[in-house]
Amino acid sequence: MPGPFTITPSSTLITLEDNRRQGTAAFTVKNDTTRRINATARLVIPNGSPAETWLTILKPGDPNEAPELPGTVRTFDLGETETYVVKIAAPSDAVPAAHTFRLVIADEVNPDDSFTESADISVVLNRPPDLPPPPKFPIWVIPVALVILVLVIIIIVLLTRNTEPPLATLPADQLENLSPLFGETLVFDALFLNSDPIDVQSFSILNAERELTGVDFFGNACTGFISVQPTFLIRVQERPSQFVTFFFQSETQDTTLAIRDSNGNVFCNDDAQDVQPAVEIAVGIQEYRIWVGSKQADQAVNGTLILTSNCQNIFDC
Repeated sequence: MPGPFTITPSSTLITLEDNRRQGTAAFTVKNDTTRRINATARLVIPNGSPAETWLTILKPGDPNEAPELPGTVRTFDLGETETYVVKIAAPSDAVPAAHTFRLVIADEVNPDDSFTESADISVVLNRPPDLPPPPKFPIWVIPVALVILVLVIIIIVLLTRNTEPPLATLPADQLENLSPLFGETLVFDALFLNSDPIDVQSFSILNAERELTGVDFFGNACTGFISVQPTFLIRVQERPSQFVTFFFQSETQDTTLAIRDSNGNVFCNDDAQDVQPAVEIAVGIQEYRIWVGSKQADQAVNGTLILTSNCQNIFDC
C-alpha cells in the first residue's frame, strides 16, 4: 500500500570531507492525499550504527541550525510540499566507512500504518589524509627542559609556601571560549533598567557532548550535560547594578546552568528552585559565556534564558 507522501532526496549519496566531516541531506516531501495531514518525522538508522549520534533533523529555516524536537508536527495541505534538512556531523576520529539511513514521514493520526519511507541515503566517510612525518627531535632540548622544570618547581614551592591552597575550579579546557550557538546580547545601563527582567533568548538544544564535573568559583558542585559550544554570550557594556541574576526557565526539563566570565571564573547551579537553575553574580564590564544543559544525557532542553537585577522572586518575574 503506497504511503501518503512522496519523499524526494536531493541526493542519495553524501560524501563527507576529510577535514570537516560535516554535511546535510535535504528531502522534499509532498502530500499525495486528498486531505490535510499533520505529519511527524523520524530517522531510521541500522542498529549499532555509529551514525545514530551524527544525524539531526533541523528546524525549518533556522539560521542557527537548531534541532527539531522529536514529535514536532508539520501541517501539509492538499498537494503541499515541505523541505526536511538532516544535518550530518561525524566526529574527527570516526572510522572511514559507509553508513545508511532513511527519513520516515508519518501521519500523526495513524503513524504505524500511514507513513512513507525515503530511499536509503548513503553517508561515506573518506580516509583522513596521512599526517606528515614528525620532525626529528633535537636531543639538546631534554637537558634544557629538565633545568627549566626544576626552576619552575622551585618557584612554585616558594610562592605557595605557608599559604592556603587555591580554591578548586573546573578544568580550564572544559568550558571553552568558543562562539555561542545562539548569538550574543549587549547589556547597557539604560536598556537593562528600562526592561527588567530581560528575556534574552528562547531556544531548544540537545545536550550530550560533555559532562560537567568539578566545582565552581565558590566551591559548588557542577553537574549535568552540556554542548561543547556555549549556548549564549552576554556582553556587559555598562554596569547595570552590583548583582545580576541569570536564570533559565523550562516548563518540564530538569536543567543546569554554567557561566564563565572573561577571567576564567566559573559559576554553576542546577536546582535554585525545584529543577530550575539560577546564578547571581556581581557583574563587571566583560563577557559572560553561558551553557544551558540537562541533568541527563541525550535530553532535549527548551526554555528561556532571563536576566534581572531587581526581581525579588526570580521565578515569578
